[in-house]
Amino acid sequence: GLNENLFTPLDDNTRAQVNSAIGNHTYGNETSSTGAQFTLSGDWFDTWAGTVKYATILEYEKQDFKFVPDERIGQEPPLPNLTGSGWWKLTGYQGGGDRTRSALGGELLIPLHETFELNLAARVDNYDSQSSSIGTRTTPSLSFTWRPTDEFLLRGGYTESFRAPDLNQVYTTTGFYTGGVDYVQCYETFLVQNNLTPADLAPEDFDIGGCFSSTIFAERVGAQEVGGKPLKDETGYSAWFGFSVDFTDDLTLMATLNRLHLEDRVLTESASDLLRQE
Repeated sequence: GLNENLFTPLDDNTRAQVNSAIGNHTYGNETSSTGAQFTLSGDWFDTWAGTVKYATILEYEKQDFKFVPDERIGQEPPLPNLTGSGWWKLTGYQGGGDRTRSALGGELLIPLHETFELNLAARVDNYDSQSSSIGTRTTPSLSFTWRPTDEFLLRGGYTESFRAPDLNQVYTTTGFYTGGVDYVQCYETFLVQNNLTPADLAPEDFDIGGCFSSTIFAERVGAQEVGGKPLKDETGYSAWFGFSVDFTDDLTLMATLNRLHLEDRVLTESASDLLRQE
C-alpha cells in the first residue's frame, strides 16, 4: 500500500488538492535598453598609394532589468525556524539593477602600397561605477592585408577585447537545493557520535570514506552583495595570421592561425567545490 501511494501517478483529483494547498508561483521580468548611435565614414585624403578612409562611432546606452517574483517568495515562513518551507524567501529569483555605457571609436584604412593596406582602430568605452569596476577601457586593433597578385592574399592582425559582467551576475539573488558532501560537518558528527575530541582524531587523520552526500540549500547572491566591490571585466586579446590562394575560379585554399586569450572570466562557484575548499 505504501509503495502504491508513493509511486502511483497523481490523478486529477489529487493534483487539484495539491494545487489548491500549495498554488503556483509565477515570475515576471522587466527589461529595457535605450541607446543612440552616431556614425560617420568616408574618404579622408589621397596619398601616393591610394585614398585614406576613416570611420567614427559614438554610442550611448542604458540597460536595466528587474525580476518580479511571486508575492509568496518574499513572505515570512508560516512556522518559526522552518528552513526551506515552501517558497518563503527561498528558491526564487529576486533583484534588479541598471547600467549606463558610452563609447567613442575610430578606424583608419591606410594604403601603404598598391598591394598593401593597413587598418588601425581604437575604441574607448566608459561604464558606470555601480554595475562593474571597468571605468574606462580602451581597446586597440591592428590588421593588414597584402595582395601581391590577384590570386594570393596574406593577412594578419591583433586586437584587444573586454566583456562587461552580465547584469544577472551582478544583481540577481536566488536559491536552490542541491547535493553536497560537507566534510567538516561529517568530521564533527563523527567525533560526537564516538565521544572523541580533535586531540583524539585530527582532521587530517579522519577517513572521509564514510561521508555521504546530503541535501543542502545553496543561495547565490549578486556580486554587489559580496565584499562591496563590483566585478571586474573579462579582458583578452586575439591574434591571427593566414593566407588565401585562388588556384582556379572554383578552387581556393585558405588557412588561418588564430590565438585567443581570456582573463578574469566570471564563473559561479559550485557548492561542492566550496565545501571541499573549507
